[in-house]
Amino acid sequence: MSGIEYNSASGTNRRVEAIYHSEGRFFNTNTGTTTPTYRTEYTIKDHLGNARVTFADLNSNGKVDLTNSTTDSEIIQENHYYAFGMAHEGPWLMNNGAAKDNFYQYNSKEYNNDHGLNWNDYGARWYDPAVGRFTGVDPLASKYPSLSPYCFVANNPLIYVDPDGRDIQLASEVIDGKTVITVTVTGKLINESGTAYTQEQLQSYTDRLVSSIASTYTGSDGDVSWKGVDNITVATEDNKLSATDHAFKIVDKDKIPDGAGGFEAEGTLGKAPFGENAVYLSQHMLDRTQATEGDYTGTGKTSSGTGTLERTGPHELGHSGNLKHPTPGTMDGNLMHQTKQPNAGTKLTKDQILEIKKAYDDGKLNQGKQKIE
Repeated sequence: MSGIEYNSASGTNRRVEAIYHSEGRFFNTNTGTTTPTYRTEYTIKDHLGNARVTFADLNSNGKVDLTNSTTDSEIIQENHYYAFGMAHEGPWLMNNGAAKDNFYQYNSKEYNNDHGLNWNDYGARWYDPAVGRFTGVDPLASKYPSLSPYCFVANNPLIYVDPDGRDIQLASEVIDGKTVITVTVTGKLINESGTAYTQEQLQSYTDRLVSSIASTYTGSDGDVSWKGVDNITVATEDNKLSATDHAFKIVDKDKIPDGAGGFEAEGTLGKAPFGENAVYLSQHMLDRTQATEGDYTGTGKTSSGTGTLERTGPHELGHSGNLKHPTPGTMDGNLMHQTKQPNAGTKLTKDQILEIKKAYDDGKLNQGKQKIE
């Protein structure tokens, strides 16, 4: 929901109608001339990204009347939805005719009523809120074999959102008064090794990454809780790495770049430069299995104490978030210990999550690659 929207005219009469931003839009009230006049409009959303109320200071008196009971109300638009996103009909849909509707409504997706279809544009697919189903097959349907390929958010629109019509993600929310930090990672798994993995193998590695990141970056401590949300897919000709993706690169053993033109020490499992959007994963540990009994149960290591994809992927992602290795012997079970440390595990602390958030707020992370709300 970001970018520039033009009016329907063509040629020299084409004008910028609105410029969208994360909190609303700048609406051009003077599209009939070459001199634009922009009004700042703000949209209040709920935890699912649904636009609820759009308002502006229409009379320029420095305050906004949201009473909705007088002719001075400065509520421009108010939206109410059924559970699966179909809009309630009623006078609140457009209160005062002050501007063209903001069509970014349910889940902040663009509502399109061309040809009377009344669908939402999710990018990869169109969504029909009247029936609670997508109009096309899920391109990642193989990840959800128990669900219909046309299913919307696993039939649970009160908890889940589907950002682009491909993959389900949890929405951010406030739980029991706690501060909730959502760590969102969107990216692609890319095979840069000399091994020709099948699509099924690459999908399996991706599924394991998705699962381990989501679980490792989810936790709670006192007044802070956090959760990991990731949308990682296999890079293909039809699903190429984009400028906003985090790249997870499979490389040959002992071919992990050291950043100085050489390679990391023999046997290195992975690497991620601090604050950058690339994670290197050595192919030699991809098919290792986590221990289910013995001393290393629950640590993400194998039964012999070596690293796995389930531990290495989230560990290196922590470096992307500017986390460093803890002092050896401290912080038992922590994810950011090197695998060789006997007390290495899969846990992250509240302070580490807050450190990632601060790095993001300070502009030290690649914005758009690791999104923290």
